[in-house]
Amino acid sequence: MKTIAIYLFFTLLALAPTCSRESSQRSTDSETTKVAERVVPQEYSVILPHKSTKSATPGKGEACCSENVSYQPDPENLDYFGTRHIRVNFHFMYDSDGKNNVPKEIAVKRAKQILHSANHKLRNNCKMSLPQDNDIARLPIQIQLSLTPRPGVADDTGIYFHDDDDMYFYVKRGKNENRGRQDVIKKYGVQLDTVMNIFIMPHHPDSVKSNNYKADITGLAMRGLGAIKIAGWHINPNAASSEVAKNLNHEVGHMLGLNHSWTRSDGCDDTPPHPNCWHYTKNGSVCDSLISNNLMDYNAGKCALTPCQIGKMHMNLSTEGRKVRNYLDPRFCKFDGRNSVIITDSLHWAGAKDMRGDVTVADGGILNISCRVSMPQFGQITVMPGGKLILNNNKIHNACGYEWKGIKVYKQKKRRGEVVFNGDPVFENTAPINLEPVTFYPSKD
Repeated sequence: MKTIAIYLFFTLLALAPTCSRESSQRSTDSETTKVAERVVPQEYSVILPHKSTKSATPGKGEACCSENVSYQPDPENLDYFGTRHIRVNFHFMYDSDGKNNVPKEIAVKRAKQILHSANHKLRNNCKMSLPQDNDIARLPIQIQLSLTPRPGVADDTGIYFHDDDDMYFYVKRGKNENRGRQDVIKKYGVQLDTVMNIFIMPHHPDSVKSNNYKADITGLAMRGLGAIKIAGWHINPNAASSEVAKNLNHEVGHMLGLNHSWTRSDGCDDTPPHPNCWHYTKNGSVCDSLISNNLMDYNAGKCALTPCQIGKMHMNLSTEGRKVRNYLDPRFCKFDGRNSVIITDSLHWAGAKDMRGDVTVADGGILNISCRVSMPQFGQITVMPGGKLILNNNKIHNACGYEWKGIKVYKQKKRRGEVVFNGDPVFENTAPINLEPVTFYPSKD
């Protein structure tokens, strides 16, 4: 027995887990193990010495938690990658007579049309048009915008109207340029810490009259304040809401950490540099063919996001301490059984996740977790006989501070569920974790 134990130790030690791009979706059963000796009885597990390759900080997870690829949705496993909802509200700015913007009597309807169109576009990511004949994957974006009134305030719709001669207008260039001014945001913003405030503003009437001023639909993301300015809709308030929605989604992309993609400095290898043509021409120029449809370019399409861009947004939304995470509707903190998942094969969760239901590792399933996981209130992780849960120095908690039920391990005769600790996983917002298996009695149905 002593010889076998020594052999097991050195064999398993040589198979230390990695967190590479290749393992970001799938994992293998070759793992260096350190079973939690403080919570798992000796008769159920062999306690092995452990040489950790993880961070010395308990619960910090592995290097892949900070890698873009770990946050790109897997179309085959969207059950484990729920749609994120960004809280937004709208502010319509008018002069002191309530004029010079979308008429108030139709503004609420128009705001909802913009939101509907923006969400429709976010649900239907386009295939990238550049580079020509590319094979860039068209992934689901998994982000929606949610109109959010103030909680507990009667008749609050999340759509506000402000009459202010000094602050109602938007000037994008010239000596009176004010597009970057913060005063209108600071004065009229509502729930700026948790809700993206969208200000619908007119170009100044004097600017519109000038032949040198282009009063088009334009915008500006003000990341530090949590607000977006959109201007130009008032010129034709009956214009298709989809055109305004494209501009809104572009600015939301900036708010979530994306840069313009026609340059070489946006941090993504799958967004090729190009001349940033608005639409096709027939004059023999590069714009005869090199037309982008990327949301973060200036073009007539604005409907495509690449895997890298999508991953970057979700990594920012998943990382604790980043301002944009505050804009998430925290519906994942409360239990929703419709979003419970069952792991039946081998999966590696290489990015942080906010789950909305129970997680069950079924017989034959292996769930390898390398980063933070938030479980919903009253949610539970269950490891069935023959299932295996591997925790790689990560944290499991409830992101809103509610209590979840912890981890439950089942056994059936000589078969049992298995929980493996690599490094020092951290558990918060739950009772002390007890991994002693309990007997599983199959349903007679």
